[in-house]
Amino acid sequence: MRARGFVLVNALVIAAAIALIAVALLMRTQTAQSGRGYDQTRWQLERYMDGVEALVIGRLARDLTGSVADHDRESWARDTGGAEIDRGKVTVAVRDAQGLFNLNWIAGDDTGRAAEEFRRAARSNGLPPSVAETVIAHLNTVGALSMVEALGPLSGIPQTHLATLGGFAAAIPGDRALNMNTSDETVLSALLPSMNAALFLLIERNRPFESTTDFRDLLLDNMDAEDFDAVPFERLGVSSRWFELEISAELDGKAARRRTLLERIPSPGVTKVAYRLRLPG
Repeated sequence: MRARGFVLVNALVIAAAIALIAVALLMRTQTAQSGRGYDQTRWQLERYMDGVEALVIGRLARDLTGSVADHDRESWARDTGGAEIDRGKVTVAVRDAQGLFNLNWIAGDDTGRAAEEFRRAARSNGLPPSVAETVIAHLNTVGALSMVEALGPLSGIPQTHLATLGGFAAAIPGDRALNMNTSDETVLSALLPSMNAALFLLIERNRPFESTTDFRDLLLDNMDAEDFDAVPFERLGVSSRWFELEISAELDGKAARRRTLLERIPSPGVTKVAYRLRLPG
């Protein structure tokens, strides 16, 4: 399946090569050739990454024809990896953004519950408490975020801490539930503070859950009544609409990286790009 998928990327590379030849014919001087050389490579690197996006979008669309549940055994999750293409290489990592802690739960939450959940997730992932409080303050005063990286220029959070934050958190619409099939222990335990390692192991063994009811039944059988009543089932689900791609491409000694956020809309079954962010090479 992976080999067939990358045929799409190869087709795009062939089209890119033809376009590059046409551009090269228009170059009149050696100065123009040297001045545009890197731009051409950059253009082709971008096409490599476009091809990978198209491959993942196709798989996400086909996934809608199966079970309503989304989990890491499906084809879109197995796209993570790399491939040699033409004179270069591409790699991609696909993450379910709804398996991450959604920062926008905090914005507009008057109860403070989401903020406390975030503090727990931050501690578990090694984010300094001072940085966690900066994130909470921003969300409570400025409002929802469109991307985690926006916190850098807006709140002055250093890149190293942004990288840590991006490892367990996302910024997607605040009404999106956490996918219990793809969330890790640190994020799930932030919402279920009474969950111990044994219960998480039991959850892992029973994944994927086909419905929230299945998950509810498992907790009901393995939790005290008081802990069960505190579970925020309204923010737990088994399917996902938002997916994050991190793509890198290499060609002739040059490299490019991007992060793409995809929104898959079940009806009419289309996937659109929410944003593309160029990352440091």
